[in-house]
Amino acid sequence: MVFCLGPIRRVAGMARKTFPERMIENGPRHGEMMAVEVDTHCLSLLEFESGVIGQLMVSFDVWESETPRLEVYGTDGTICISDADPGDGANIFEGPVWYRTRATARWTMRPRPKAPPEWSVAENTHHYKWDARGLGLLDMAKAVRNGRPPRASGDMAFHIYEAMEGILASPGLVRFVDLTGRCDRPEPLPECVKEGPN
Repeated sequence: MVFCLGPIRRVAGMARKTFPERMIENGPRHGEMMAVEVDTHCLSLLEFESGVIGQLMVSFDVWESETPRLEVYGTDGTICISDADPGDGANIFEGPVWYRTRATARWTMRPRPKAPPEWSVAENTHHYKWDARGLGLLDMAKAVRNGRPPRASGDMAFHIYEAMEGILASPGLVRFVDLTGRCDRPEPLPECVKEGPN
């Protein structure tokens, strides 16, 4: 969200530890039960410096959902990035980018359709033909070579860390938490990065 919307001004959150123990799902201890020591379901509100507001849910306690990975609501429509494969989480770098405009939204249809109309599919200009998991490292190497700051900078990492800490502190404080650090919103990736790691 910071990459798209810029730095965050303040955050609020609610969190809970839903289960006292859970099963280890992978690795050499797969199948063992362990005590849960941290909150595992967190809802948060974010206010960005730009005035945009957002919400974020992170959870170990939701087994399946049709909730998209990301939706952006604008003055002229909605962009929806679906969850291409919920089993692999946020590490999927493919899938359709859907959109609906004000003119094609269900709100404008009378009588209302019994089934929702199809979303339009945007051209995905960042559909990689290679495993993009190392894209941040590739950008960092190119940044060093070209004498520019990397897009995933230390300032951005600290800013996101401060936001996460604020979200977790907010329930106990019973208030919004103002962030003191900030970072610049990075420029979008250039076309040349899409060609692969060479």
